Amino acid sequence: MTSTYDPRMVTRDSSAQRAPAGVDDAPSPAAGPDAPGKAAKAAKAARSTPAERPAGTAPTGERVGPRRLRRRTLALLVALPLLGALLFGGGAALYLDAQSPSYTAQALVSVLPTEETAEVSTAFTAIWVEIGGSDPVVEAAATRIGTEAATLRENLQVAQAGSAPLVSISVTTPDAARSADWANEVADELIAQAAPTVVPGYTLSQVTTAVAPPTSTGPSTTLVVLGAAVVGLIAGTALAQALSRRLRRRARAAAR
Repeated sequence: MTSTYDPRMVTRDSSAQRAPAGVDDAPSPAAGPDAPGKAAKAAKAARSTPAERPAGTAPTGERVGPRRLRRRTLALLVALPLLGALLFGGGAALYLDAQSPSYTAQALVSVLPTEETAEVSTAFTAIWVEIGGSDPVVEAAATRIGTEAATLRENLQVAQAGSAPLVSISVTTPDAARSADWANEVADELIAQAAPTVVPGYTLSQVTTAVAPPTSTGPSTTLVVLGAAVVGLIAGTALAQALSRRLRRRARAAAR
């Protein structure tokens, strides 16, 4: 076959080769004059659309609305104080329940002048207070009741009853009857020790016999539990307020 030379084809090929770079990237006239604006809006929408996060993960900087923030704060201010009161009060009740009860019995010995016209002397009373807690009295009383002197001394308290001429002898043990018996034995021994060395014008006599106390001594269980519950309530309130402030700070930071 014989080929035919066409000059127009050569012209078109030369024009295509001389086309400037980037002509293909230019918007087609068919796209219309609004094409750049639509592209910008699409890019802005893509930037404003939050990226999808894996299931089960918490959003970063999640915004919390005012109503939701108030509900969370109210829940903290109610739940944490009640929980603190329950924990502290229950712990105090369990602790007191585990402790052994103690009973205190008291005997009183008077130091009075033998003559009605003589004055009462608290100085003489203080002397007999010291004698009542001395080793001879404690050891002799411990021998009579059948216990160690150290054990009796550990549970014994000898003091002056206020400003009166009375020697108070108190014994505290886990057994009520034992406390009364030991207090009376110490009182008897104190009077026995005073018999051979009577101070002229003064005499000792037991004016009150110790009896077994019906109730244990020590702080009231109810008061201790209530006090612990109040402490727990205060601690829970302080913790709730701290957490509430943290929630508000995080909410403000997420809203920026």
